[in-house]
Amino acid sequence: MPQMREYLNKHRPLLLCENDGAGLWINQYGERLSYDGFTRALGNITRKHLGHTMRPHAFRHIAATSIAEFDPAHVGIIRDILGHATLDMAEKHYNRASQVSSCNALQTLHEEYLR
Repeated sequence: MPQMREYLNKHRPLLLCENDGAGLWINQYGERLSYDGFTRALGNITRKHLGHTMRPHAFRHIAATSIAEFDPAHVGIIRDILGHATLDMAEKHYNRASQVSSCNALQTLHEEYLR
């Protein structure tokens, strides 16, 4: 990832000023970006580039649902990726694959009906 290398080698040292910050992401004061600061920044970036505000938790939903939809044979890794004790917890709160499949099937039926 050339962009990440550029951030680490060029931009991050400038942001740190003379601090020896341990955080990967640095705020305008040369300090580690707080969770709230990261959440706010991510929301602004996704709104600017995707037209929709997304917070960190949305990416957990996306990861779980994508695995279940596109690689159901490996659905067991969802638990480990999300850091849950059981797969049931991940399935209950994050896997929306059946909802996505249902919406896609309904959309297909609707499009066929309109033809």
